[in-house]
Amino acid sequence: MPVKISKNINKSENLLVIFLWLNSYNLILKPRFNIRKG
Repeated sequence: MPVKISKNINKSENLLVIFLWLNSYNLILKPRFNIRKG
């Protein structure tokens, strides 16, 4: 995510963006870990 955009976003909205990023990251990683465990 470009620094210019993050500077314009409020702190609360920035936290929300990070939260959504982590959620999407988990959705990508969890299936891979499940496959490894299986």
